[in-house]
Amino acid sequence: MSRSIYWKLTVPLILLVLLALGFLGFYMINTTRSSQISHLKSQLVNEAKLVANISTSSFADPVQQANLDTIAKTISGEISTRITFIAKDGTVLGDSDQDPATMENHLTRPEVAAAITTGEGQATRYSATLHENMMYVAVLVKNQGQLLGIARVALPLTTVESSVNAEVTTIISGIAIAALLFIATAALITRMITHPVRQITKAAESIASGNLEQIIPTRTYDEIGRLGHAFNDMSQHLKTTMASIVEGRSNLA
Repeated sequence: MSRSIYWKLTVPLILLVLLALGFLGFYMINTTRSSQISHLKSQLVNEAKLVANISTSSFADPVQQANLDTIAKTISGEISTRITFIAKDGTVLGDSDQDPATMENHLTRPEVAAAITTGEGQATRYSATLHENMMYVAVLVKNQGQLLGIARVALPLTTVESSVNAEVTTIISGIAIAALLFIATAALITRMITHPVRQITKAAESIASGNLEQIIPTRTYDEIGRLGHAFNDMSQHLKTTMASIVEGRSNLA
Protein backbone atom coordinates (compact mmCIF):
# COMPACT_ATOMS: atom_id res chain seq x y z
CA MET A 1 0.00 0.00 0.00
CA SER A 2 2.81 2.39 0.86
CA ARG A 3 4.39 1.69 -2.53
CA SER A 4 1.03 2.40 -4.16
CA ILE A 5 0.85 5.80 -2.45
CA TYR A 6 4.42 6.57 -3.47
CA TRP A 7 3.82 5.80 -7.14
CA LYS A 8 0.42 7.48 -7.18
CA LEU A 9 2.17 10.70 -6.17
CA THR A 10 5.44 10.24 -8.09
CA VAL A 11 4.18 9.16 -11.51
CA PRO A 12 1.71 12.05 -12.09
CA LEU A 13 4.29 14.55 -10.86
CA ILE A 14 6.95 13.17 -13.21
CA LEU A 15 4.50 13.08 -16.13
CA LEU A 16 3.48 16.68 -15.43
CA VAL A 17 7.12 17.81 -15.37
CA LEU A 18 7.94 15.91 -18.56
CA LEU A 19 4.88 17.33 -20.29
CA ALA A 20 5.80 20.88 -19.27
CA LEU A 21 9.41 20.42 -20.35
CA GLY A 22 8.26 18.85 -23.61
CA PHE A 23 6.13 21.87 -24.47
CA LEU A 24 8.93 24.19 -23.41
CA GLY A 25 11.44 22.28 -25.53
CA PHE A 26 9.12 22.26 -28.55
CA TYR A 27 8.62 26.02 -28.24
CA MET A 28 12.31 26.76 -27.77
CA ILE A 29 13.38 24.53 -30.66
CA ASN A 30 10.87 26.09 -33.05
CA THR A 31 11.75 29.59 -31.90
CA THR A 32 15.47 28.91 -32.22
CA ARG A 33 15.05 27.31 -35.62
CA SER A 34 13.04 30.27 -36.90
CA SER A 35 15.52 32.72 -35.39
CA GLN A 36 18.53 30.92 -36.89
CA ILE A 37 16.95 30.66 -40.33
CA SER A 38 15.94 34.32 -40.18
CA HIS A 39 19.49 35.24 -39.17
CA LEU A 40 20.97 33.21 -42.03
CA LYS A 41 18.56 34.82 -44.49
CA SER A 42 19.64 38.26 -43.28
CA GLN A 43 23.26 37.19 -43.66
CA LEU A 44 22.60 36.05 -47.23
CA VAL A 45 20.81 39.33 -48.03
CA ASN A 46 23.84 41.30 -46.83
CA GLU A 47 26.18 39.08 -48.83
CA ALA A 48 23.99 39.43 -51.92
CA LYS A 49 24.04 43.22 -51.63
CA LEU A 50 27.82 43.19 -51.18
CA VAL A 51 28.24 40.96 -54.22
CA ALA A 52 25.90 43.21 -56.22
CA ASN A 53 27.98 46.27 -55.37
CA ILE A 54 31.21 44.52 -56.36
CA SER A 55 29.77 43.42 -59.70
CA THR A 56 28.09 46.70 -60.71
CA SER A 57 30.96 47.95 -62.87
CA SER A 58 31.22 44.61 -64.70
CA PHE A 59 27.47 44.52 -65.34
CA ALA A 60 27.55 48.08 -66.66
CA ASP A 61 30.27 47.36 -69.24
CA PRO A 62 29.32 44.70 -71.83
CA VAL A 63 33.00 43.99 -72.41
CA GLN A 64 33.62 43.25 -68.73
CA GLN A 65 30.54 41.04 -68.34
CA ALA A 66 32.73 38.12 -69.35
CA ASN A 67 34.59 38.65 -66.06
CA LEU A 68 31.47 37.97 -63.96
CA ASP A 69 32.05 34.23 -63.97
CA THR A 70 35.59 34.72 -62.64
CA ILE A 71 34.32 37.20 -60.03
CA ALA A 72 31.65 34.72 -58.88
CA LYS A 73 34.15 31.89 -58.46
CA THR A 74 36.69 34.13 -56.69
CA ILE A 75 34.30 35.71 -54.18
CA SER A 76 32.55 32.40 -53.52
CA GLY A 77 35.80 30.88 -52.28
CA GLU A 78 36.18 33.72 -49.79
CA ILE A 79 32.66 33.70 -48.30
CA SER A 80 31.81 29.98 -48.81
CA THR A 81 28.56 30.84 -50.57
CA ARG A 82 27.35 29.99 -54.04
CA ILE A 83 27.16 33.11 -56.24
CA THR A 84 25.27 33.55 -59.51
CA PHE A 85 25.16 36.62 -61.75
CA ILE A 86 22.09 36.86 -63.95
CA ALA A 87 21.34 39.29 -66.77
CA LYS A 88 18.03 41.14 -66.66
CA ASP A 89 16.70 38.84 -69.41
CA GLY A 90 17.48 35.77 -67.24
CA THR A 91 20.70 34.69 -68.93
CA VAL A 92 23.28 33.37 -66.48
CA LEU A 93 26.49 35.39 -66.86
CA GLY A 94 28.49 33.84 -64.07
CA ASP A 95 28.22 31.09 -61.47
CA SER A 96 30.62 29.94 -58.81
CA ASP A 97 29.75 26.24 -59.10
CA GLN A 98 28.82 25.68 -62.74
CA ASP A 99 29.67 26.75 -66.27
CA PRO A 100 27.12 29.52 -67.01
CA ALA A 101 26.99 28.50 -70.67
CA THR A 102 25.38 25.18 -69.66
CA MET A 103 22.78 26.72 -67.34
CA GLU A 104 19.22 27.44 -68.40
CA ASN A 105 17.50 30.81 -68.26
CA HIS A 106 16.84 31.91 -64.66
CA LEU A 107 14.22 34.58 -65.26
CA THR A 108 11.42 32.40 -63.86
CA ARG A 109 13.29 31.32 -60.75
CA PRO A 110 11.11 32.34 -57.75
CA GLU A 111 13.82 34.40 -56.04
CA VAL A 112 14.81 36.09 -59.31
CA ALA A 113 11.21 36.91 -60.25
CA ALA A 114 10.58 38.27 -56.73
CA ALA A 115 13.75 40.39 -56.88
CA ILE A 116 12.70 41.94 -60.20
CA THR A 117 9.26 42.72 -58.74
CA THR A 118 10.18 43.91 -55.23
CA GLY A 119 13.96 44.46 -55.33
CA GLU A 120 14.75 41.41 -53.21
CA GLY A 121 13.76 37.75 -53.45
CA GLN A 122 14.13 34.70 -51.25
CA ALA A 123 13.36 31.04 -51.90
CA THR A 124 14.17 27.60 -50.55
CA ARG A 125 13.97 24.82 -53.14
CA TYR A 126 15.72 21.95 -54.86
CA SER A 127 18.56 22.90 -57.20
CA ALA A 128 18.45 20.91 -60.44
CA THR A 129 22.03 22.03 -61.08
CA LEU A 130 23.58 20.96 -57.78
CA HIS A 131 21.01 18.24 -56.96
CA GLU A 132 20.35 19.38 -53.41
CA ASN A 133 18.03 21.72 -51.51
CA MET A 134 19.26 25.31 -51.37
CA MET A 135 18.33 28.61 -49.76
CA TYR A 136 18.51 31.44 -52.31
CA VAL A 137 18.55 35.22 -51.95
CA ALA A 138 18.57 37.50 -55.00
CA VAL A 139 18.95 41.30 -55.20
CA LEU A 140 18.99 43.73 -58.07
CA VAL A 141 22.18 45.18 -59.52
CA LYS A 142 21.52 48.81 -60.46
CA ASN A 143 23.51 51.76 -61.67
CA GLN A 144 21.94 55.19 -61.21
CA GLY A 145 18.51 53.60 -60.99
CA GLN A 146 18.96 51.52 -64.14
CA LEU A 147 18.51 47.76 -63.80
CA LEU A 148 21.64 45.93 -64.94
CA GLY A 149 20.98 42.42 -63.67
CA ILE A 150 20.56 40.25 -60.60
CA ALA A 151 23.09 39.01 -58.07
CA ARG A 152 22.11 35.81 -56.29
CA VAL A 153 23.73 33.98 -53.39
CA ALA A 154 22.81 30.56 -52.01
CA LEU A 155 23.65 28.08 -49.29
CA PRO A 156 22.85 24.35 -49.18
CA LEU A 157 20.14 23.55 -46.65
CA THR A 158 22.57 21.08 -45.11
CA THR A 159 24.69 24.07 -44.07
CA VAL A 160 21.61 25.88 -42.75
CA GLU A 161 20.44 22.80 -40.86
CA SER A 162 23.90 22.23 -39.38
CA SER A 163 23.80 25.69 -37.83
CA VAL A 164 20.24 25.16 -36.59
CA ASN A 165 20.92 21.64 -35.29
CA ALA A 166 23.86 22.85 -33.21
CA GLU A 167 21.50 25.14 -31.29
CA VAL A 168 18.79 22.48 -31.11
CA THR A 169 21.26 19.93 -29.69
CA THR A 170 22.22 22.37 -26.95
CA ILE A 171 18.56 22.98 -26.07
CA ILE A 172 17.71 19.26 -26.02
CA SER A 173 20.72 18.51 -23.82
CA GLY A 174 19.74 21.25 -21.38
CA ILE A 175 16.13 20.05 -21.22
CA ALA A 176 17.23 16.43 -20.74
CA ILE A 177 19.45 17.42 -17.80
CA ALA A 178 16.64 19.54 -16.33
CA ALA A 179 14.21 16.62 -16.72
CA LEU A 180 16.55 14.25 -14.87
CA LEU A 181 17.01 16.77 -12.05
CA PHE A 182 13.26 17.35 -11.79
CA ILE A 183 12.54 13.61 -11.77
CA ALA A 184 15.13 12.99 -9.05
CA THR A 185 13.75 15.90 -7.02
CA ALA A 186 10.17 14.73 -7.46
CA ALA A 187 11.08 11.22 -6.36
CA LEU A 188 12.93 12.57 -3.31
CA ILE A 189 10.11 14.89 -2.26
CA THR A 190 7.51 12.15 -2.69
CA ARG A 191 9.63 9.79 -0.61
CA MET A 192 9.92 12.40 2.15
CA ILE A 193 6.13 12.79 2.15
CA THR A 194 5.24 9.09 2.06
CA HIS A 195 7.92 7.79 4.43
CA PRO A 196 6.09 8.92 7.61
CA VAL A 197 2.87 7.43 6.24
CA ARG A 198 4.64 4.10 5.74
CA GLN A 199 5.95 4.31 9.32
CA ILE A 200 2.45 4.95 10.69
CA THR A 201 1.01 2.10 8.61
CA LYS A 202 3.67 -0.32 9.85
CA ALA A 203 3.14 0.75 13.46
CA ALA A 204 -0.64 0.38 13.14
CA GLU A 205 -0.19 -3.14 11.78
CA SER A 206 2.06 -3.97 14.75
CA ILE A 207 -0.56 -2.70 17.19
CA ALA A 208 -3.19 -4.77 15.41
CA SER A 209 -1.02 -7.85 15.95
CA GLY A 210 -0.78 -7.11 19.69
CA ASN A 211 2.46 -5.16 19.98
CA LEU A 212 1.47 -1.94 21.76
CA GLU A 213 5.01 -0.58 22.14
CA GLN A 214 4.79 1.63 19.05
CA ILE A 215 6.10 5.22 18.95
CA ILE A 216 6.43 7.15 15.70
CA PRO A 217 9.42 9.56 15.52
CA THR A 218 8.02 12.98 14.56
CA ARG A 219 10.23 15.87 13.45
CA THR A 220 7.73 18.26 11.91
CA TYR A 221 4.49 19.95 12.89
CA ASP A 222 2.77 19.87 9.51
CA GLU A 223 -0.25 17.66 8.74
CA ILE A 224 1.82 14.47 8.65
CA GLY A 225 3.71 15.50 11.79
CA ARG A 226 0.43 16.11 13.64
CA LEU A 227 -0.80 12.72 12.42
CA GLY A 228 2.31 11.13 13.95
CA HIS A 229 1.74 12.94 17.26
CA ALA A 230 -1.91 11.86 17.25
CA PHE A 231 -0.88 8.27 16.58
CA ASN A 232 1.61 8.35 19.46
CA ASP A 233 -1.05 9.76 21.80
CA MET A 234 -3.48 7.07 20.69
CA SER A 235 -0.85 4.37 21.12
CA GLN A 236 0.02 5.59 24.61
CA HIS A 237 -3.67 5.88 25.55
CA LEU A 238 -4.34 2.38 24.24
CA LYS A 239 -1.37 1.02 26.17
CA THR A 240 -2.59 2.69 29.38
CA THR A 241 -6.12 1.44 28.83
CA MET A 242 -4.98 -2.13 28.23
CA ALA A 243 -2.78 -1.96 31.33
CA SER A 244 -5.79 -0.81 33.40
CA ILE A 245 -7.91 -3.63 32.05
CA VAL A 246 -5.25 -6.20 32.85
CA GLU A 247 -4.83 -4.78 36.36
CA GLY A 248 -8.59 -4.82 36.92
CA ARG A 249 -8.81 -8.45 35.92
CA SER A 250 -5.97 -9.28 38.31
CA ASN A 251 -7.77 -7.62 41.21
CA LEU A 252 -10.96 -9.52 40.41
CA ALA A 253 -9.06 -12.74 40.45
